[in-house]
Amino acid sequence: MDIGETAVLSMILRGRRSNGVFDQVQTIITAYAAEKDIQISDDWRVLGYSSPMVPRERQYYEIQVSIETNEESGVENLDPEVGL
Repeated sequence: MDIGETAVLSMILRGRRSNGVFDQVQTIITAYAAEKDIQISDDWRVLGYSSPMVPRERQYYEIQVSIETNEESGVENLDPEVGL
């Protein structure tokens, strides 16, 4: 399903997808958003980028959540170096 243009916080990962990894990333992104006073939605998405022929341990995927944007959100000042 396509969605309209939106701002997101996301993390790109490599390896097997699991609920444990999703929960970890959700915690990290939620904490980062709270630290930067960014409002996140409940709309979490997992996007897979690799061919089914790529072994699961080598597959890339992204976990993202939509964020509220406005002039006071500070979205342009995000630090891209946050990770696990």
